[in-house]
Amino acid sequence: MRILPLMAGLLAALLADAALAATVTIHVKDAAGQPAPGVAVILRTAALMPVPPALPMVEIVQERLRFVPAVAVVTPGTRVRFTNRDAFDHHVKGSGGATFEFRIASATSAAPQRPGEVVLQGGNGPVALGCHLHSVMSGSVYVSDSPYHGVTDAQGQVQINGVPAGDAMVTLWHPQQLVELPAVAVRVGADATVLPVALNFVPRRRR
Repeated sequence: MRILPLMAGLLAALLADAALAATVTIHVKDAAGQPAPGVAVILRTAALMPVPPALPMVEIVQERLRFVPAVAVVTPGTRVRFTNRDAFDHHVKGSGGATFEFRIASATSAAPQRPGEVVLQGGNGPVALGCHLHSVMSGSVYVSDSPYHGVTDAQGQVQINGVPAGDAMVTLWHPQQLVELPAVAVRVGADATVLPVALNFVPRRRR
């Protein structure tokens, strides 16, 4: 029978692909050479990318008049929950890649609190978050069409696992950028890869 050799070949191909999957660490700096935290990093490979599955529910907390985290990256179909931990109401709104709004009672409300939830579908790009009641509040959710993504930490680093070796493009997005930043061509090795990239501006510090 030819089925067994065929299955063996497919298995070998899958194992080879898995062996070539690398962990990529991306270091992002600003135009002044300082680490850039809170940057959405999207890596798109030259090879055919799998359709990214929806992530488990992502929670964004409203606390001390802030969205926490300030920047999140999700894939299409991901449910995002907004939870209010402040002692006063918020009226969360989304604009740009998706439009929604809902009022969320305070954490000290006598009535049981109902978090606001939204499922972000399709498209690729940022959704701006704000609050109708508190104009100082701002945040962002980036909807990625790639399964290889993340947000830089306080050191300006993000680690992305399972990236196929080969040519790729890195796209950076920051809430304060005025124009779309050009994608950067990179080469992912078969082993762990470290890639330095940079913003073309210096973001203001979050209050």
